[in-house]
Amino acid sequence: MNPLSGFRLCKIFGIPIYVNPTWFLVFALIVYSLASDRLPEFIPGSSNLFYWLAAIVGTLLFFLSLTAHELGHSLVSKSFGIPVRSITLHMFGGIAQLGSEVRRAREEFWIAIAGPIVSFALFLTFWGLSDIITSSMPAIGSFLSLLALLNIGVALFNLFPGFPLDGGRILRSIVWGISGNYIRATRISALGGQLFGYLLIAAGVLFAILDRYLGYLWMVLLGAFIIILARQSYRQSLTYHKLSNIKLADVYIPLVHVEEDTLVSDLFTDYIRSSGRQFFIVDFHGEPVGLLTPYEILRLPQPFWHITPVRSIMINLASVGRLPADLSLFDAMNLFERTGHNLFLVIDDDRIEGIVTRDTVVHVLGRTTSRV
Repeated sequence: MNPLSGFRLCKIFGIPIYVNPTWFLVFALIVYSLASDRLPEFIPGSSNLFYWLAAIVGTLLFFLSLTAHELGHSLVSKSFGIPVRSITLHMFGGIAQLGSEVRRAREEFWIAIAGPIVSFALFLTFWGLSDIITSSMPAIGSFLSLLALLNIGVALFNLFPGFPLDGGRILRSIVWGISGNYIRATRISALGGQLFGYLLIAAGVLFAILDRYLGYLWMVLLGAFIIILARQSYRQSLTYHKLSNIKLADVYIPLVHVEEDTLVSDLFTDYIRSSGRQFFIVDFHGEPVGLLTPYEILRLPQPFWHITPVRSIMINLASVGRLPADLSLFDAMNLFERTGHNLFLVIDDDRIEGIVTRDTVVHVLGRTTSRV
């Protein structure tokens, strides 16, 4: 189980599909609602067994449709070279987690609109099948038309111009493309999402009072969820944008060069204790051959420090990953997550300039987030 996403279900087109635990509750509620209320009203005269079986199948097909919606976003993202970490089904639908933020307004537009296009295509498919078989199998035809309506509902709902909905990303891409100001476009889309959330809350409360039906409070939960995600999306987008403007050349830790026969005790006395330096390049006849970090030093028992040269505990430099100094901190963060490495050498014109660690990225990320 992935603690952030839920239970891993399968892989489609190389993209892991997760099911959040909240999905099971919503699945059961939708099945119950369809079998006991909606299907008997939509398809009168059928047996209870048909209603329950149709409710289970229909709910599964509906969530498969949501998965297809998210796959639409994901496949277009991958076509632009943007990795997709996962797709998660949760209580309010589905979400595709991209491995990086989009870099151009045009990419944002096509990635965002791909989901509603898939939902609209599914609407046409289910509606067409319903039209074909209704005369011979009216119950199944009505069932398919209900699935068609659910998909067009998903498409239209997601087109509202506010984060975190697809319409919010479409709006951001348009404002971004016209103004060239990513921050302003993000702020406008986030405000649109919060406005939509408050409208849903107000409508849910009003309908619940007028109809005396607590089921409308679902709209209140959905509205609150959208408000939270709109705010989070805004903060996350600003953070990613700021990290994209920070280069490794701005944050790398300088390295101190020491000779390979330097004793660990001398290294500690001359550098670590006196200056606080912790990362070292080990040279052999003027050529860098190894890397030394606090981990290698502390792993060696202190009584052996005065008889052990640094070459005995160094990391072979050829085994350490390298990143260009002009790489953004955002891209470096993605590489740390994707590779699982704890450090990289920072290279400029084939020269080793310094080192960037996972802790460096976390520190800058925390500092940047606190200012958003």
